Amino acid sequence: PGEPPLLQSIVRDVTERKEHEQELRYARAASEVASEAKSRFIATMSHELRTPLTAVRGLLEPLSDGMITDEETKQRYYRIMLREVIRLSRLITDMLELSRLQSGTEHMEVHAVNLEELLQDTRQNYLNEAAQRGIQLKLDLDKIPFAMTDEDRVEQLLVILLDNAMHYTPEGGSITISAAETAGDRILVSVTDTGCGIAAEDLPHIFERFFKTDKSRREGGTGLGLSIAKQIIDKLGENIYVESTAGQGTSFHFTLKKYISNAI
Repeated sequence: PGEPPLLQSIVRDVTERKEHEQELRYARAASEVASEAKSRFIATMSHELRTPLTAVRGLLEPLSDGMITDEETKQRYYRIMLREVIRLSRLITDMLELSRLQSGTEHMEVHAVNLEELLQDTRQNYLNEAAQRGIQLKLDLDKIPFAMTDEDRVEQLLVILLDNAMHYTPEGGSITISAAETAGDRILVSVTDTGCGIAAEDLPHIFERFFKTDKSRREGGTGLGLSIAKQIIDKLGENIYVESTAGQGTSFHFTLKKYISNAI
């Protein structure tokens, strides 16, 4: 004979209560993780904003008090302050861009893109800077089809990766932009440098907000560029990954969908 209806009801109530309690524990744990991540982000963001402001204040105060009378020293102070203000402005711009991408309010305008032409134009835009830094900027392209993607976002992605490569490639080094068809329906685009490389322990964190492989270098950007790159790729439904050997160089690779025309 089956269990009495009353016992069945009690067992069902106890089971539902336990499931509800477990769901609450999971929700509480997730909330605590999110709260901790938010606190870390705010603390890091505050530090990143405070650093250039502290530098500017440290230079403005002696200028304002009339302690700096030498014109050459004054001009040097002005140059440093301008650089710090530009850095602060870039940081705020990157923070707003990352926030928009994460909020879901940014839409991707996907259409057929002449990827070969886009890569050639992007290289052309960086040739002067590369020459000034003593870096050889190469383009290695197979015959590639058009891509089905957002052209402006792909250009933004390339700018982030090239800026990053420029910062960490020494004079006499090289940066190569390449693209090739894969076996599936994707094109693989790569930006490869012969720079200082990334330590193995840093690779899993490379797309995290404010992560910098060398905390002592102030030239290395805001620490948000690669996070923005990851958000763009996620929005496009694509993949991005990095390969690197410390002391030898780094390669960033990302995929783009091939454009296939609907032949009639």
